[in-house]
Amino acid sequence: VCPYFYSRGMSKSAEVIFMPYNYLVDPKIRNTLALDLKNAILIFDEAHNLPKVCAEAISFDLDGREVAGCIAEVQKCIQILQDPVK
Repeated sequence: VCPYFYSRGMSKSAEVIFMPYNYLVDPKIRNTLALDLKNAILIFDEAHNLPKVCAEAISFDLDGREVAGCIAEVQKCIQILQDPVK
């Protein structure tokens, strides 16, 4: 039995769950856990790190190639809007 999936299954009936707080802060990770946090009490150890973890959870990197692709897409949209007959 895989410990990861075993612990995920057990978390559905557990009263106390321990996990790294980035699991709760990062929406992508949190959504995969399917945790019901209604009426839950959350305790964050080392909470002074939370602002940095939250910022990292909603941040992303764009490299030059991606920015160039975005610019090209916007230019295509502008051209379509200026000449809708095509």
